[in-house]
Amino acid sequence: MIRINRKHALMLLAAALATPAGVGCVSQQEYDSVSDTNMTYQARLEERQQELNTLQNTIDRKAAHISDLESEVGQLRSTRGDLDSRITSLQNQHRNIRKRLGTMNLNIMHPETDRALSNLATANPQLIAYDGSTGMIRFTSDLTFGSGSDVVKASAADALGRLGEILANAASSGYEIEVIGHTDSQRISNPSTKRSHPTNRHLSVHRAIAVSEMLQKYGLPADKVLVAGWGANRPLIENNPKGGTAENRRVDIFVVASSNSSSATASTPSSAATADADDSDRSFPMK
Repeated sequence: MIRINRKHALMLLAAALATPAGVGCVSQQEYDSVSDTNMTYQARLEERQQELNTLQNTIDRKAAHISDLESEVGQLRSTRGDLDSRITSLQNQHRNIRKRLGTMNLNIMHPETDRALSNLATANPQLIAYDGSTGMIRFTSDLTFGSGSDVVKASAADALGRLGEILANAASSGYEIEVIGHTDSQRISNPSTKRSHPTNRHLSVHRAIAVSEMLQKYGLPADKVLVAGWGANRPLIENNPKGGTAENRRVDIFVVASSNSSSATASTPSSAATADADDSDRSFPMK
């Protein structure tokens, strides 16, 4: 039989009484610590949830904007398709019009005048080229003038005289004449030539004047003739840098619809006097 003295019993009782209180104190501290941690994580979770909500709202707005843009792109593609179709249609119409124009007779000349000019060009193939569709009569300068000269050669005078008679005919009364001189790019270097024609521009205009005077001599009214000169600025082909280019030396005469309602009437003495005054001071348009 085990005996327990009073002192030992008291010690056991004290230990028994002390143990629950100690255990309870430790559990409360752990609980408070866990509780604090939980609250901290709960707060952080709520913050993240708010951030997530904000991001979701932004995503929703972006998605709506993307949807609007996709819709706009679809409309633009549809519009572009319509425009492409219209462009294709217009291009086809343009090609058809060009084909029709290519087969049309665009002769602006009175039939009698056109026939007479065609016959004149046929009779002088080396000197004259005629295009009835544009009303252009082209004289080769080398056969019409001497080198650096604005004096009409005798070999070309007859053809110019015949041209003047044709253009002065009643059938040509509704037209005006533009005489345009051209040269190549070779500079005028001969001193004697340079005194009369300082530049190629001067030479081209002086030759145009000489042609117009010849036409007037054979009946073409002075108030129906315009003269000008391009010099070397409107070549038919690229100028040869080493020398002259014959194709670019020419005088073009254009027959155009009259811009003056009174131009079909014959010249009066007063108009002739005006023409003489114009010739005396060498006043002429230059382009």
